[in-house]
Amino acid sequence: MALCDPLIRLIVLKVIIGFIVISTAEGYCECNTHECFCENLSYIPKFPANTTIVKIINPTFSKFDSKTLWNLTTIHLTKLSFIGCVFRNATEYVFAKLILLEHLNFKLCKLTQHTLQQIFRSISSINITSLEFDGVNKNNWSFQFLQDITNYNINRFCVRRSKIKVFNGSELLPLKNLKLLDLRFNSITKVVSWGTHPFLTALNLYGNFICYMVHFVDTSGRISFPMLVRLEISLYHWHILAIGTFKGLNKVKTLSINAPSLRLIKPKVLTSLKELVNFSLTSRKSRLLQLGKHAFQSTTLRSLTLRNITLEIPKSNLSGIFKACRNITSLKFQAVSINGNASINDLLKDLKNLEYLELTRNIMRNVPDCVCDMKRLHTLILSRTWIRKWQTTNCTVMNNLRVFSLSYNKIFNVNKTSFSKALFSNTNLKWDLSHNSYMCNCRILWFRDWMKRNPARILHYPKSYLCHNPAPVRFIQIAKYYVSWDYCASISKPSPIAVSGCVLGTLSVIFIITGLVSYIKRWSIRYWIYLVFARRRKYQLLECTSEHNYDAFVCYSGSDVGWVTKYLLPILEEENHLHLCLHDRDFAVGNDIIDNIIDSIQQSRKVVLVLSSDFAQSQWCQFETSLAQQRLFEEKQDIIVPILLEEIPTELQTMRLALLLKQKTYLEWSSERRGQMMFWERLVEILLETATYKEI
Repeated sequence: MALCDPLIRLIVLKVIIGFIVISTAEGYCECNTHECFCENLSYIPKFPANTTIVKIINPTFSKFDSKTLWNLTTIHLTKLSFIGCVFRNATEYVFAKLILLEHLNFKLCKLTQHTLQQIFRSISSINITSLEFDGVNKNNWSFQFLQDITNYNINRFCVRRSKIKVFNGSELLPLKNLKLLDLRFNSITKVVSWGTHPFLTALNLYGNFICYMVHFVDTSGRISFPMLVRLEISLYHWHILAIGTFKGLNKVKTLSINAPSLRLIKPKVLTSLKELVNFSLTSRKSRLLQLGKHAFQSTTLRSLTLRNITLEIPKSNLSGIFKACRNITSLKFQAVSINGNASINDLLKDLKNLEYLELTRNIMRNVPDCVCDMKRLHTLILSRTWIRKWQTTNCTVMNNLRVFSLSYNKIFNVNKTSFSKALFSNTNLKWDLSHNSYMCNCRILWFRDWMKRNPARILHYPKSYLCHNPAPVRFIQIAKYYVSWDYCASISKPSPIAVSGCVLGTLSVIFIITGLVSYIKRWSIRYWIYLVFARRRKYQLLECTSEHNYDAFVCYSGSDVGWVTKYLLPILEEENHLHLCLHDRDFAVGNDIIDNIIDSIQQSRKVVLVLSSDFAQSQWCQFETSLAQQRLFEEKQDIIVPILLEEIPTELQTMRLALLLKQKTYLEWSSERRGQMMFWERLVEILLETATYKEI
């Protein structure tokens, strides 16, 4: 079997765990079973006969025509992807010979309008059903070239991250069999027409900035999407959801809305959605959202998700919010709070049929009493709250629960009185008490032994149950905590002499250490005192600020400035048009450096940490990191984006840096081209995400 044509200068076949490597002077390909990845090819070689999927990264083809792709016609190719390509010219029949091709993808490519038109003309005669463009032709996208072409089998069409500003659905009318349209993360501000798409079942406009859109039903009564089942949309500067907003979406079962400026949901806004099952709404925490009476009224609604919202509910409307939608079985409140005297208990008391309840990312300290009236409840998620116990008696729902989560709640200890006996005796219950700040001392022994006796009932056990304090046992698994009951019994009644000696010795040591530290670190102490007052002053001044001047503040040491200017700035600022803040370039001349740092971090949507050994030894870098973490804790938004340039020796890692590397998923810089491509793709995706979407 020939693996490549005679023009390939070097063929290296390595059959190691099913891999075949085809190497040329210009690039190489790796094949595994039915899939091949190729990079830096100036032409396309022959592939193994069983290949069905080919991904080509950074091709350097001199031409782009049917001859260029000829070797792909000899295999049963069903999916073809181009990543990082630049095609300035193409022939009308470039894909016409790939008669088995079903999926065609272009990612981070530069294609001329002529090339796009030729691509569409060539695929109109073959069986392609899925066509995707991701990050292609930013600021210069048009659907006009579709108008003269009618013979399409495409049912899945995606154009993401291409900065489309105005959407006209009528331009897509040639795609007569379209079932899925994905336009996520563009810059759409206006929808001038939806067109008529009788077979469309899924429409995704998430991550856009839609300020104006036409109705889904035109003046003649014609419905744009008669078969639409799923709609995801971002409404920017959209203040009110009224009853007619979604008129015509009679078949929609799932509706997801991101509306950061939303202020009011009027009564019965969902009643026009006759088959709605799942409804999700994300807003902005700093803006009050008022709910009209029966705002979520629906006889078909089964799942409701509210995210990042501060509710303002008049007392007169409180009892009627969920009274008309008692069929809801799943409710998720993520970072939802209620302004005023109303409580979450008052709001949820009408939802007797809930089976799944999630109340996360809020400051609740107690489980709502209304939970005990939800007889069908089987899953209760109360993560990232202040709840540390549940001791309610005569609560029959405890016997029916199957999952109970209090993860990330800063629980210090668990004992046999922390929770009701009904919970402990429920053998079908799965507990999630992971990622809490456990204090490992003699009081933790009961919890340690209880988990060892019931490992199958503890989710994420034992790896996610770690000692947080004291320092000598930090990050040790509780299951491996070595203190015995006998030892604890022996120290439970210390002698008065021992106590006196310990107290005097401790005081002496503290006095000596305090004196030494005060002298040795006298300048550092003055520095941190100034830091505390400077930070407090700046956070008070900027507390109400909601706009950001920069997409990201870049924190790096002087030794890493070469990497920042050579790699980071060209990719993020020049190619992706992000606005970065660098201390060497953007700090105000004449201002105090600490004031500059505080202002810049506060005015940036994200903080990028360029981690290296020099970073770990830089006091200023540690200072900037602490400010970023302080803002993260106060605003409860995941703003920190760590980049690891090199492995940092353990002895150079501060406690703060070590904790950051353990708790945060960081992006690791790679010396390999493929690794770098995935690195930039992930970094750009993180920085392009709106801060509203992700809270800690």
